[in-house]
Amino acid sequence: MLNVIELSRVIQGEGKFMGKPSLLIRMTNCNLHCIWCDSKQASWNAKKGKFTLNQIEDFIAKNPDIKYLFITGGNPTDTRNIKDLKAIISLVKSYGKFVYIEDNGTNYTEGLYLDFVSLSPKLSGSIPVGTRFEKNHKGYLKRQNTSLKQWNSNYDCQFKFVITEKADFSEMEFIVRDVGIKKDQVYLMPEGTTMDELNRNRKMVYGYALKQAYNYTERLHIVVYGNQEGI
Repeated sequence: MLNVIELSRVIQGEGKFMGKPSLLIRMTNCNLHCIWCDSKQASWNAKKGKFTLNQIEDFIAKNPDIKYLFITGGNPTDTRNIKDLKAIISLVKSYGKFVYIEDNGTNYTEGLYLDFVSLSPKLSGSIPVGTRFEKNHKGYLKRQNTSLKQWNSNYDCQFKFVITEKADFSEMEFIVRDVGIKKDQVYLMPEGTTMDELNRNRKMVYGYALKQAYNYTERLHIVVYGNQEGI
């Protein structure tokens, strides 16, 4: 079995391709443990992989009308996933799909045959304070800009920032400057896994994006279905 726990036909809910009919492949395992993670089945409580490469190929073959396919997680470039990730990308490209990954960006990986990379740099509000994962998480955040610079130099990227409070904006701005990210690559997204949480953060994030001329992105899957798996 590969480190894959979900295959779904979806509408992409975030970022540059928001609203696009897409195929989703979710990999398990993540080197981070964000306190607000909305995919804990692939990180905090990582499930074991349950799909073979043949099953993934059947899934792709049964959806010829869908152009876009994204591989998410968990974290696709977690070191435990790299071998499986490369096999999946090779398979997807043989079907002529537009393929990209959604990744936290802390583990730069060269030589991936990707059309696009969606990165979600983590801010200090993501730290799982008081847990056994706190130290490891902080360590990755201290080093992440080096990896983000490599991604940005070698792949076509977007950078999605999850905003939980006003203090996040200055931290986000530092990453943008330090990594050399262009404004049109940046997408600001309110944190929330429920409508109440999204509503609480939306106006603040929307207003800042408008004032600073950044892209704003919703979380359509949360708006439509809430925090359900397989959506």
